[in-house]
Amino acid sequence: MNIIFLDIDGVLNNHHSLADHVYIITEKCKMIERLCKETNSKIVISSTWRIGETLKSLQNFFWRVGIDSKYIISVTPIDNSPDSIRGDEITQWFELHPESLGFSSDYIIIDDDVDFHDHQLLRLIRTNMHTGFCWDDYDKAVALLKK
Repeated sequence: MNIIFLDIDGVLNNHHSLADHVYIITEKCKMIERLCKETNSKIVISSTWRIGETLKSLQNFFWRVGIDSKYIISVTPIDNSPDSIRGDEITQWFELHPESLGFSSDYIIIDDDVDFHDHQLLRLIRTNMHTGFCWDDYDKAVALLKK
């Protein structure tokens, strides 16, 4: 099993959709679900959208917008320390889930930001906030998860 650390803003939406008050683009969710199927991956939500939500509420939300809830397995911890970056939260998640670093698993990060550690940047699929997750990003994700 592979892990996808998934951001939402700038990934499942974009500047144009947000201007039109569309916060999730269903087609992008379907691409993420297809990616999970193709690469034997599960999703860990790393977006700030996880704050104040339970795993179950996020699973229900994503099910309604086109990602089967069976793919949403966890959320990253929230690190409120003043100098924390999203990469720290991913590191903490792996510390809490050491079984995920097993022989058969790999991970990617899909995000429009770069607040990650250098070694994590090698696993980053950086989306463009103007487009969100696109087919070029999809191809890069598959290549990283299947190498």
